[in-house]
Amino acid sequence: PHAATAPPVGDREAPALAKAMLDLGCQLQLTAGSLLGNFGPRVERAARFMLDRDWVAALASDAHDCSKRRPCLNAARDWMRRHYDDALATRLTLTGPALLCGDALPGTEGRA
Repeated sequence: PHAATAPPVGDREAPALAKAMLDLGCQLQLTAGSLLGNFGPRVERAARFMLDRDWVAALASDAHDCSKRRPCLNAARDWMRRHYDDALATRLTLTGPALLCGDALPGTEGRA
């Protein structure tokens, strides 16, 4: 299910659920705002937990409009460059999303 429509999961169950989904072949997409702390410290910790374990296939803006829930993908990409590296930032904001959509960028075939 899409995370926005899935039932809420408690802190203790979330890592196990994410891992179970990965084991089934699912790809996890992280919302940029969750990484930046826009949804509180609990969600930010969960986002970093998934990044630290290399569970994330793509980073999404989750922008709903230009006033209430603005795009923050550039800020999240810059954060990843500072706290991880440029390769991860590129993989999660460019290569990974393209592969999830069935596209491959030149020179990136087979890498997510």
